[in-house]
Amino acid sequence: MKLSKSQIKKLDKLSKKKPIMVRVGHNWYNWYESEGNIVWLTTQSGDEKEFKYKEIDDIQEVITKIIKTQLREIIKEEIQKLNEMDSKKAIVSLKGDYPGSKVYQAHGDGKTSVKTQQTNKTWDDGAPMTNKFGPKKTSKVPRGKFWVLDTKKFWYYELKGVWNAIKKSEYGTPPGFEY
Repeated sequence: MKLSKSQIKKLDKLSKKKPIMVRVGHNWYNWYESEGNIVWLTTQSGDEKEFKYKEIDDIQEVITKIIKTQLREIIKEEIQKLNEMDSKKAIVSLKGDYPGSKVYQAHGDGKTSVKTQQTNKTWDDGAPMTNKFGPKKTSKVPRGKFWVLDTKKFWYYELKGVWNAIKKSEYGTPPGFEY
Protein backbone atom coordinates (compact mmCIF):
# COMPACT_ATOMS: atom_id res chain seq x y z
CA MET A 1 0.00 0.00 0.00
CA LYS A 2 1.42 3.37 -0.94
CA LEU A 3 1.28 5.86 1.94
CA SER A 4 2.29 9.51 1.78
CA LYS A 5 4.34 11.15 4.54
CA SER A 6 1.26 13.11 5.70
CA GLN A 7 -0.82 9.91 5.90
CA ILE A 8 1.91 8.21 7.94
CA LYS A 9 2.12 11.21 10.27
CA LYS A 10 -1.68 11.17 10.66
CA LEU A 11 -1.70 7.43 11.45
CA ASP A 12 1.06 7.87 14.04
CA LYS A 13 -0.93 10.64 15.71
CA LEU A 14 -4.26 8.73 15.59
CA SER A 15 -2.68 5.53 16.94
CA LYS A 16 -1.94 7.35 20.22
CA LYS A 17 -5.68 8.04 20.70
CA LYS A 18 -7.33 4.88 19.37
CA PRO A 19 -6.26 1.57 17.84
CA ILE A 20 -5.59 1.56 14.12
CA MET A 21 -6.04 -1.90 12.63
CA VAL A 22 -3.59 -2.82 9.86
CA ARG A 23 -3.74 -5.93 7.67
CA VAL A 24 -0.57 -7.51 6.35
CA GLY A 25 -1.39 -10.63 4.33
CA HIS A 26 -4.11 -12.46 6.23
CA ASN A 27 -3.15 -11.12 9.67
CA TRP A 28 -4.41 -8.01 11.48
CA TYR A 29 -2.15 -5.90 13.70
CA ASN A 30 -2.38 -2.65 15.67
CA TRP A 31 -0.35 0.32 14.41
CA TYR A 32 2.29 1.11 17.02
CA GLU A 33 4.63 3.71 15.47
CA SER A 34 6.67 4.45 12.38
CA GLU A 35 10.16 5.64 11.57
CA GLY A 36 11.61 6.29 8.14
CA ASN A 37 10.15 3.72 5.76
CA ILE A 38 9.37 1.15 8.48
CA VAL A 39 6.28 0.70 10.65
CA TRP A 40 6.06 -1.26 13.89
CA LEU A 41 2.84 -3.18 14.37
CA THR A 42 1.76 -5.12 17.47
CA THR A 43 0.08 -8.52 17.53
CA GLN A 44 -2.82 -9.41 19.83
CA SER A 45 -0.32 -10.88 22.29
CA GLY A 46 1.59 -7.57 22.35
CA ASP A 47 4.62 -8.62 20.29
CA GLU A 48 6.05 -5.93 18.00
CA LYS A 49 6.74 -6.72 14.35
CA GLU A 50 8.50 -4.58 11.79
CA PHE A 51 7.11 -4.10 8.26
CA LYS A 52 7.74 -1.89 5.27
CA TYR A 53 4.84 0.34 4.21
CA LYS A 54 4.49 -1.47 0.89
CA GLU A 55 3.69 -4.72 2.78
CA ILE A 56 0.51 -3.18 4.29
CA ASP A 57 -2.61 -4.41 2.49
CA ASP A 58 -5.37 -2.56 4.36
CA ILE A 59 -5.93 -0.01 7.13
CA GLN A 60 -9.12 0.24 9.22
CA GLU A 61 -9.37 3.38 11.33
CA VAL A 62 -13.00 3.03 12.43
CA ILE A 63 -13.23 -0.71 13.06
CA THR A 64 -13.36 -0.29 16.87
CA LYS A 65 -16.31 2.11 16.62
CA ILE A 66 -18.24 -0.30 14.43
CA ILE A 67 -17.52 -3.20 16.73
CA LYS A 68 -18.59 -1.29 19.87
CA THR A 69 -21.84 -0.17 18.24
CA GLN A 70 -22.61 -3.66 16.98
CA LEU A 71 -21.74 -5.16 20.36
CA ARG A 72 -24.08 -2.76 22.19
CA GLU A 73 -26.91 -3.67 19.80
CA ILE A 74 -26.28 -7.42 20.16
CA ILE A 75 -26.22 -7.15 23.97
CA LYS A 76 -29.45 -5.12 23.97
CA GLU A 77 -31.19 -7.70 21.76
CA GLU A 78 -29.98 -10.65 23.86
CA ILE A 79 -31.11 -9.02 27.12
CA GLN A 80 -34.53 -8.38 25.57
CA LYS A 81 -34.76 -12.04 24.46
CA LEU A 82 -33.81 -13.25 27.96
CA ASN A 83 -36.38 -10.97 29.60
CA GLU A 84 -39.04 -12.18 27.16
CA MET A 85 -38.19 -15.82 27.88
CA ASP A 86 -38.32 -15.27 31.65
CA SER A 87 -41.65 -13.45 31.36
CA LYS A 88 -43.14 -16.20 29.19
CA LYS A 89 -41.95 -18.94 31.58
CA ALA A 90 -43.52 -17.09 34.52
CA ILE A 91 -46.80 -16.61 32.64
CA VAL A 92 -46.91 -20.28 31.64
CA SER A 93 -46.36 -21.17 35.31
CA LEU A 94 -49.16 -18.80 36.38
CA LYS A 95 -51.40 -20.36 33.70
CA GLY A 96 -51.35 -23.59 35.71
CA ASP A 97 -53.34 -21.82 38.44
CA TYR A 98 -56.10 -20.79 36.00
CA PRO A 99 -57.63 -23.70 34.05
CA GLY A 100 -58.97 -22.56 30.68
CA SER A 101 -56.71 -19.50 30.54
CA LYS A 102 -54.56 -18.79 27.48
CA VAL A 103 -51.11 -17.27 26.92
CA TYR A 104 -50.68 -14.81 24.06
CA GLN A 105 -47.94 -12.62 22.70
CA ALA A 106 -49.59 -9.20 22.64
CA HIS A 107 -48.61 -5.94 21.00
CA GLY A 108 -49.15 -2.78 23.04
CA ASP A 109 -49.28 0.86 22.01
CA GLY A 110 -47.41 2.09 25.13
CA LYS A 111 -49.78 5.08 25.39
CA THR A 112 -53.04 3.81 26.83
CA SER A 113 -53.54 4.38 30.56
CA VAL A 114 -55.20 1.54 32.47
CA LYS A 115 -56.11 0.83 36.06
CA THR A 116 -54.08 -2.14 37.23
CA GLN A 117 -53.30 -3.94 40.42
CA GLN A 118 -49.54 -4.36 40.78
CA THR A 119 -46.99 -6.46 42.62
CA ASN A 120 -43.29 -7.11 42.42
CA LYS A 121 -43.52 -10.14 44.72
CA THR A 122 -42.86 -13.37 42.80
CA TRP A 123 -42.39 -17.06 43.36
CA ASP A 124 -39.05 -18.73 42.58
CA ASP A 125 -40.20 -19.41 39.00
CA GLY A 126 -40.92 -15.70 38.44
CA ALA A 127 -44.72 -16.00 38.54
CA PRO A 128 -46.45 -13.27 40.56
CA MET A 129 -47.88 -13.91 44.00
CA THR A 130 -51.49 -13.09 43.14
CA ASN A 131 -52.42 -12.59 46.79
CA LYS A 132 -49.85 -9.74 46.94
CA PHE A 133 -51.46 -7.53 44.27
CA GLY A 134 -52.07 -4.08 45.73
CA PRO A 135 -54.84 -1.54 45.19
CA LYS A 136 -55.50 -0.23 41.70
CA LYS A 137 -53.09 2.28 40.19
CA THR A 138 -53.04 4.00 36.85
CA SER A 139 -50.24 2.83 34.54
CA LYS A 140 -49.47 2.56 30.84
CA VAL A 141 -49.67 -0.69 28.88
CA PRO A 142 -46.31 -1.88 27.53
CA ARG A 143 -45.12 -0.70 24.14
CA GLY A 144 -44.30 -3.39 21.59
CA LYS A 145 -44.39 -7.15 22.12
CA PHE A 146 -45.07 -8.70 25.52
CA TRP A 147 -46.61 -11.86 26.96
CA VAL A 148 -50.09 -11.76 28.48
CA LEU A 149 -52.16 -14.35 30.34
CA ASP A 150 -55.88 -14.14 29.54
CA THR A 151 -57.94 -15.59 32.42
CA LYS A 152 -61.67 -15.41 33.10
CA LYS A 153 -61.36 -12.29 35.26
CA PHE A 154 -57.96 -10.68 34.53
CA TRP A 155 -55.23 -10.02 31.99
CA TYR A 156 -51.81 -10.52 33.59
CA TYR A 157 -48.52 -9.18 32.22
CA GLU A 158 -45.11 -8.09 33.43
CA LEU A 159 -43.56 -4.70 32.76
CA LYS A 160 -40.06 -3.83 34.03
CA GLY A 161 -40.16 -6.39 36.83
CA VAL A 162 -43.64 -5.37 38.03
CA TRP A 163 -46.62 -7.66 37.47
CA ASN A 164 -49.89 -6.04 36.44
CA ALA A 165 -53.45 -7.39 36.59
CA ILE A 166 -56.18 -5.64 34.58
CA LYS A 167 -59.74 -6.50 35.55
CA LYS A 168 -61.53 -7.59 32.36
CA SER A 169 -65.01 -6.53 33.55
CA GLU A 170 -63.85 -2.88 33.57
CA TYR A 171 -62.74 -2.88 29.92
CA GLY A 172 -64.42 -5.68 27.95
CA THR A 173 -61.69 -5.73 25.28
CA PRO A 174 -57.95 -5.46 25.88
CA PRO A 175 -57.15 -1.77 26.49
CA GLY A 176 -54.22 -0.50 24.43
CA PHE A 177 -53.03 -3.91 23.26
CA GLU A 178 -54.12 -6.72 21.01
CA TYR A 179 -53.19 -10.35 20.46
